[in-house]
Order: sequence, then structure tokens, then C-alpha cells
Amino acid sequence: MKKTLALLVVLILTIGVQSALAQQVEKTTCFLIRHAEKIKTTDPNPQLTEEGEKRAVQWSKIFASVSLDAVYSTNYQRTLATAGPTAESQGLEIQLYQYGKIDYKQFMSDTKGLKILIVGHSNTIPEFVNILIGHQKYQDIEHTNNSNLYIVENIDGKISDLLLHIN
Repeated sequence: MKKTLALLVVLILTIGVQSALAQQVEKTTCFLIRHAEKIKTTDPNPQLTEEGEKRAVQWSKIFASVSLDAVYSTNYQRTLATAGPTAESQGLEIQLYQYGKIDYKQFMSDTKGLKILIVGHSNTIPEFVNILIGHQKYQDIEHTNNSNLYIVENIDGKISDLLLHIN
């Protein structure tokens, strides 16, 4: 009986320590995607095609099992329309960012410990990922590719990245 009680106490203490350690781990997860298919036009701010609208809804389904804390987008019709279904399904407002004017150090501080979606462009998303991981790894996305999903995790300063192609 004493042996069982002692083992139970050790087990409870172990679980308590593991729980405390788990709470101390700071994990930030960034999901980054390029906007969905856009209408081909000379307009610098085109809307999505019907296929692009379907892809935006598909992204929202992909992220349905992820509890996002924030959704970020540039202020263009195509990026806002891509981010919209996911933000709406998660009950979040889209937060705007301006590529080239963003203070990445402040951004990383502001989003520490969160799960976020960032929607951008063929040239901005790979560069954003490169900044997050701290080195040049990814090149601009081909204009016909709207299916890349970059995942960057920062767990207590240890950074990992992954590129998935979601069709």
C-alpha cells in the first residue's frame, strides 16, 4: 500500500512537472500562403477568378482544424479574398500588413506564442519565410502556383520550416 501510494505521488509530481515544463515552452506557428488564382488583367488590384474563390474556401477547410489566433493579409483584393473565408470561419478580423514597411522584429515579438496565417504574393511570401527562418532558402513562387503552404515554427528559438504543395 505504501509502495502504491509512493508511486502515485511520484506519478502526480511527474505529471505536474511535465505540465509546468509544457507551459513554459513558447511555440509560434506561422502558416504562409500566396493569394489564390487572380483574374488576368492590367488592373494592379485584380479580384480572384472562380477557381481562386474555390481555392480560398479550400484553404479555410484546410485550416478548420487549426485554431488560429490571427490572420494577416496585404491590402489587395486578391489577398483579402483569399484570407476572407479562413478569417470568417475562425471568427477573426483580417489584420493588414504592408510588405516592405513591416518591422519584422516587432512582428515576431507581437505574434510570439501564436498560430497565424499570413497571405501575400509570389515574391513576398518566400521572402517573409526567409526572414522568419533567418536565411535565404526559398525563391519567388511561379505565377501559376497558388498551392504552396509554408509552415514555420519557432519553439523556444529553435526554428523549423516546411513547404507543402496543396492542390
